[in-house]
Amino acid sequence: MTDKLDRSKNAGFPAGYTRKPMAESVMKKIVACLVMFIGASAATPVYAANDLFKPDAYSGYKADLANGKTLVKAAGCASCHTTGSDLSVLSGGLKMETFAGAVYVPNITSHAKGIGGWTNANFLNALINGVAPDGHHYLPIFPYTAYAGMKPEDVLDMKAHLATLKKSDNKVPASEVSFPFNTDFALGLWKRANFDTPRWQPGKKDQISRGKYLVDHVGACGNCHTPRSVTYGLKKEEHLAGNKGLTGAFAPAIHKAKLASLGKATVFTKGTMMDGKKLSGKPLSDPIMRKIAQETAELEPADRLAMFAYITGKEVKFEKPKLIVATCDATTNSIGADASATAVNVSASVNEFEDQADEFMGKYCRNCHGPGSSSERIYPSGDMSSIATNAAFITPGDPSKSPMFTSIANGRMPKGPRPSDEEIAGLASWITALGAKQSTTPVSVATALAPPPRMRKVVSRTDFIQAALRDIDTVSELDRKFVRYFSYRYQYNGRFPCENDAMFAKRLDLYKSGFRKLLNSVSRGNSMLVPTAVAATKELLVRVDIRDLAWDDKKWGVLETAYPFGISTESDTALAALVNVTGASIPIMRTDWFMANAGKPKIYHALLELPKNIQEFEKNVLHIDVEDNITRRRVMRAGFNQGASAVSANNRMIERHELPQGGYYWKSYDMAKSTGLGNLRAHPHGPKNVEPLDTGLTSFAHDGGEMIFSLPNGMQGYYLSTAAGDRLDDAPEKVVSYQIRPKNKGITIINGRSCFECHSEGVLYKRDQFRSHIETTNLFSQPQRELLLEMYVEQVELDAKFKKDRDQFLVALDKIGATEIAPDKSLRAKMGVGEQEIITWYADLYEDDLDVDELAAEFGMSADKFRETVEKTSDVEAVRLATSWLIQLRGGKKIARFEVEEQFAYLAEPLLGLKPLRYYSDGSENVADATKTDTTNSESSYKIATIGKVPSYKTAIPAYQQPAYANGKRLTLSVKVTSTNVKVKDKLSFEVTANRQCELQILYVESSGNVELFPDQLIGNAILEPGIAKRIPDVGSGNIEFDEPGHDETLILFCREGGLGAQRITKEQALKIAKASGKTATRGIAFNLAKKVAKSKGDTAFHMVSFNVK
Repeated sequence: MTDKLDRSKNAGFPAGYTRKPMAESVMKKIVACLVMFIGASAATPVYAANDLFKPDAYSGYKADLANGKTLVKAAGCASCHTTGSDLSVLSGGLKMETFAGAVYVPNITSHAKGIGGWTNANFLNALINGVAPDGHHYLPIFPYTAYAGMKPEDVLDMKAHLATLKKSDNKVPASEVSFPFNTDFALGLWKRANFDTPRWQPGKKDQISRGKYLVDHVGACGNCHTPRSVTYGLKKEEHLAGNKGLTGAFAPAIHKAKLASLGKATVFTKGTMMDGKKLSGKPLSDPIMRKIAQETAELEPADRLAMFAYITGKEVKFEKPKLIVATCDATTNSIGADASATAVNVSASVNEFEDQADEFMGKYCRNCHGPGSSSERIYPSGDMSSIATNAAFITPGDPSKSPMFTSIANGRMPKGPRPSDEEIAGLASWITALGAKQSTTPVSVATALAPPPRMRKVVSRTDFIQAALRDIDTVSELDRKFVRYFSYRYQYNGRFPCENDAMFAKRLDLYKSGFRKLLNSVSRGNSMLVPTAVAATKELLVRVDIRDLAWDDKKWGVLETAYPFGISTESDTALAALVNVTGASIPIMRTDWFMANAGKPKIYHALLELPKNIQEFEKNVLHIDVEDNITRRRVMRAGFNQGASAVSANNRMIERHELPQGGYYWKSYDMAKSTGLGNLRAHPHGPKNVEPLDTGLTSFAHDGGEMIFSLPNGMQGYYLSTAAGDRLDDAPEKVVSYQIRPKNKGITIINGRSCFECHSEGVLYKRDQFRSHIETTNLFSQPQRELLLEMYVEQVELDAKFKKDRDQFLVALDKIGATEIAPDKSLRAKMGVGEQEIITWYADLYEDDLDVDELAAEFGMSADKFRETVEKTSDVEAVRLATSWLIQLRGGKKIARFEVEEQFAYLAEPLLGLKPLRYYSDGSENVADATKTDTTNSESSYKIATIGKVPSYKTAIPAYQQPAYANGKRLTLSVKVTSTNVKVKDKLSFEVTANRQCELQILYVESSGNVELFPDQLIGNAILEPGIAKRIPDVGSGNIEFDEPGHDETLILFCREGGLGAQRITKEQALKIAKASGKTATRGIAFNLAKKVAKSKGDTAFHMVSFNVK
């Protein structure tokens, strides 16, 4: 039975890619399925596309032609809509033999016989809803199921670009479509079963998100490259796994595994997308695919790379003219170079296993040991590079000698769920691969790189205190006690000091945006606050009136208690004057410390006065009755199926309440399981505390919730709770956790800090998955269905509220200059480097390990000044501590942030001549509960008193640097060498171990009398940790080769506790010792060195090895 459709708009409209006709038997199955579906659904209304655009929709929209051209190319429109070689004439006419019959691709030029008379609404409904201007459904050969996820403005930009191309009066033949596909009823049923594409939602603007948009929606790649079910629905579980097309050509697999195996992105981004080659390198044979390659060749390189990044699941570096992440190139002393140019080459095997190891660390370690976490000081598990270079944890190439690995393998760690054998094996593979990470640079050509010159003069703390004193004189005496200052001085002094002021100004713009965003996010003030720049400080010092934030001395005291950098007024008269005027123990605070800490639960809860139970907050602060709103159906709900949420593996539901003072209150109901009373599809009403429910419904039983609420200034706050409403600092992972773990972080969601990262632009758009279920299921009676549908509203109503709430947030951000124009011309929140949410980006910068410039800046110095000051300091323990840092830095290792926080107070007086306000504590035990309504908190609970007696330095040494053992009183060395009888061209490598911490020096005396001093690069971190074998040469540093024959050549190792300082052995001394030893080099040197060790009071050790080279 065939119906010749003569519709001017053409039922097929199959833009994009093509496929081969299905076998007749398959077509019969489709027909049978649809007939059965029709029979079973006779009383069910025919499916209509959701939220059809009204006739006047976007009637005044001004299109972006350049964007339209890009998207038309990305969509490959010409591949199907042209029949000749001219890709600018989209006149249609291509015949496709499909399962539904013969379909002719339509004319989409702006001629009257094409789409010349279409309105913007017509075009939107066609591409996004699959509905023609006359109201009939298009066949799914036309990939509207993909285009449905496009932004409406982008669709109209495409329409505008098409209108600029050549017109054609080609009249395309009518398609010949067989029953039942020639009925709107059947196509409506098909849509009901298969058309579930979420509408476009504003979201992240990162590379992978851009790639997903181009691959899954604009390019509709899955419509050709994904297998189809018997009813022509996409098998989503086999995304991009390959399929036969309508033209008979096979669309091959281009999924993650396939593209990841290519080795280079260019095989796909250039070879296929530009040069028209298959992944094998052979030319594409299908004419449609060749046209697609012609189209994608005109895309920006960044877009092609984004598509590759999305499919492989990994971001791919692409240089673009934006703020450069690292601009100081040590090899050229130039500004603006890419730091990666001088980085050590990492082997493919290390890269391959690093993601696996990073996943392991995020899943099992970082929740407790990550940056800023509770047990970071016991074992800091930050980024993978810092872990790999930490000799206290990792012995590259040997998991069995890596303390971190052995603690996991023997079951001591992690606490909680055990990793699988496969996961532990993956971690071992990464450690093993680190041992192979070497370059081939011989020792004789190793040269030290000169650091780039400093371009910015160090700004002193004294200058800023004086500037603040001058500034506060301009403030009314009545207001001075409410004035506080924040400083960007530490970033200016330490962050890429090789950049000039103009380059730093670009960074400062991001710092200011991030700081303003967080400051206003912990404010209960009624207006957005832009801090006032203090004169003559290059905008590096800013002033705030804490009343504008609805803060008082008590809240400021919460910050003071946790602040590790306070200085006592006893040693600084200028500071004393400022403290006297403001009444604050710490009147100037670092912005970077504030960024990393004000969003953490204890301080965050105190600043926003979040009580310990959500019901108290709802009634006393938000002034809403949640239970009454639910009972009276004055809420708006959206439900999500199991696995559809980015933070939950189970089904969940969100609910919106209107605040009486204006604004919004969203809360989620989160489940630890999707079965029983946790099954929201069966129990979409509740919670338990509103029972009994009307119409006899049974309540769900939830396990926790996340709340988002408007702040008076237009920003938003966050709250995590148990099912009973009790406040949580972090969420139980079985209820909610990151489903896609952020790089270098754990999966635990922490209130405040994690929320900022996810909600960078306010409330997230969500597409409800429950309303259609409630409408069609037989689980509910008609009265129950009507009650539920009052709360589970239509998507158009939800979208309107999402937009309203999101706009409110963006308007607030715009007031403080924390927005920017996105590539799609929309307003978005300003992002940090790498498209990271800006609060998270700035906070992470503070928690990153420190290089030498950043370490020196902590003490208000340049790197050279810091070294000089350490050398001149008479305090032995301070010298030992600071020298240990410098040695680690010289060896390529950075200093952990928490170490600096802990040690700052101990070093302040010997290095700066300033007494600390207090010695290190994380402050958590003293943070006042600012949410209490009584006055039981005494002033002493948050005020800081100067401690007179300095604690022992030993107690301040991080746990992971404490001596593991001490075999006797003296420092001893042991060396493990494979063989002392070697041949020319053999490589020398060995392991050295000390029983106590010391700094290592190595020399090699050849029989010819030549003395080779091992350079720092080959030794790496010269600090030997107790009991931890150190491999020489260091991983990735080079190799040591025996270059000519010799007998009794001598390897000398010297190690000294507290650093080598002036005790280093010179080449002349080494040669003298070797000559004095005669032919019995081992015994002779051992004897002479023993005498020197005996005079050193046990704090130095030597070891010698003799080699015969043939």
